[in-house]
Amino acid sequence: MKQHYKTINNTALTNTLTKAILINSAKDLGNIGPDFTYGYGNINADKCLKTISENRIISGNLTSGQTNSHTVTLPLNAKNLKITVVWNDLAASINTNISLVNDLDLAVISADNTTFLPWILNPDAPQQLATRGKDKLNNVEQVTVENPAAGSYTITVNGAYISNASQDYSIA
Repeated sequence: MKQHYKTINNTALTNTLTKAILINSAKDLGNIGPDFTYGYGNINADKCLKTISENRIISGNLTSGQTNSHTVTLPLNAKNLKITVVWNDLAASINTNISLVNDLDLAVISADNTTFLPWILNPDAPQQLATRGKDKLNNVEQVTVENPAAGSYTITVNGAYISNASQDYSIA
């Protein structure tokens, strides 16, 4: 992945972009969405390289309260749409009950204004299926849309809370 990315972009692949590509390209296993048994699924090296080759990646930066929008266009007959955002979070303070320092919120909005929120898991009930909602615990968020309509989709990343000046993020 690193060599392929550097060959195409003449720059190094960042850790957040690597993680976003790996998670987004994974084959989902078990229940739909992430789960406590399989996580986001099995890594698919071929899809990782294809993601890089087709430049299906976005990098951004935002401040607290800021929302960035990115547009992607889906072709006809797309089977699904999967969007993953990843950021490197700061270390939380010692003895705090909050582990996520910088909170980014992902949403995907279709051309007909349908909003799709990321999958979330309940750590207090690991047997429960993933549901959709705002994730306040993790520095990885993923939205999937099965049998999406062709057309433009808007990816929004909101800096719900950024404790430092700004936060970098990567999307695959």
